[in-house]
Amino acid sequence: MTTLRANQRVRISGEAGTVVGRVEEIRPVDDMPELPELGFATAGEFAPKSIMQEFGIERVASISYNATPNAQYLFTAVEIAGEWFDLKRNKLTIEVVGVFQ
Repeated sequence: MTTLRANQRVRISGEAGTVVGRVEEIRPVDDMPELPELGFATAGEFAPKSIMQEFGIERVASISYNATPNAQYLFTAVEIAGEWFDLKRNKLTIEVVGVFQ
């Protein structure tokens, strides 16, 4: 299994098809900050980091890809028990195919 890193070129396959993109950022959930108090909720009531840990999410990756020559998209993938999923928990296969210089 290859470790994903920022600036790697990856092939992502899932329910919606296959695209080639770039890992923009990847980090362990433990390294993510909790949100500060929000006017309507305190960090204890709305704590995304804690929620992700509770769901077993280990890492979060932001990946960009070109859908058309004029449209670039960014999506988030989460790693759970060594497997990657989109935010709807559809399984993804992410394969490193190169590095951007």
